[in-house]
Amino acid sequence: MPISLSALVPVRNVQAVLEPALLRMLETLAELTRPVELFVIDDGSTDATIEVASEMTVRYPQIRVIRYGQTRGWAEAIRAGLAEATGQILFLEEPGCRLPWEELPLLWNAVLKHPVVMGRPAGGGWTGGRAFPGGREQEGGTYQFVRRSTLLRLAPRLTDGLSFREVLLQEGIAWQERIISDRPRREYEVLYPAGRQPDSLPERTDQPQLQASPPNYLVHVIEEKVSEFSEE
Repeated sequence: MPISLSALVPVRNVQAVLEPALLRMLETLAELTRPVELFVIDDGSTDATIEVASEMTVRYPQIRVIRYGQTRGWAEAIRAGLAEATGQILFLEEPGCRLPWEELPLLWNAVLKHPVVMGRPAGGGWTGGRAFPGGREQEGGTYQFVRRSTLLRLAPRLTDGLSFREVLLQEGIAWQERIISDRPRREYEVLYPAGRQPDSLPERTDQPQLQASPPNYLVHVIEEKVSEFSEE
C-alpha cells in the first residue's frame, strides 16, 4: 500500500506566485507517492493570498487551506497543519530554503529507512543564512520529510528562532550527515562537522567555493535507522 504524504506550506502575502508554486509542488509530490495532500496555512496575509488558495481547492481537491486572522509565525503554522494532516510522512520547508522542489526525489528514496530525512545545500557551512533575534545568524533553511510520529514528538519544540537541525540536537537525537547527488562529488567540497556551533569550528583551508555547490547538490540528515516503515 502506498505511503500517504502531507505537505505543510505556511504562506503570507504571496498572491502573485502562489498558484504556479503550488502546481509545481503538487506535480513533484505526486510523482513520489499517492495519496498526497497539500495544506496551505495562510499566516495572516493582507493581500489576496487566501482567495487564490481557496480558488485552487475547487480545482485541486488535494489542496486544503487553513487561515489565521493574524501572523503567528512559521512554527505555529506547522503545528496547525500537523493537527489537520493525515499523511504518514510530512513534508516541511523552512524559511530561506534555497533548494528546488524538483530535488525531492533524491531524498524520498531514503524516507522508508529513516524517520527524518533533510536536504540543504552541500558545502554551505554556517554562513549566508538568515539572522535570528539577538543577532545570531543561522545557515539557510532546509526542507525535510518527517515521519508523523516523529514530528508529533518534535512539534512542541519548533520555534521561529531555531532551525530544524537544532531542534534535533536539543532532543538529543543522533543523526548522521552524508552527501547524495546525481553527480560525483567534486574535489574540496566538504561539510562542516555535524552538530558543531560556528564559534567552535576550526579554521578550514578546504572551504568549498560557492560555485562548487549548485542547488541540486544535497545533504540528508537522518535521525536513526529503522528496519522497516511502520506508523506508530
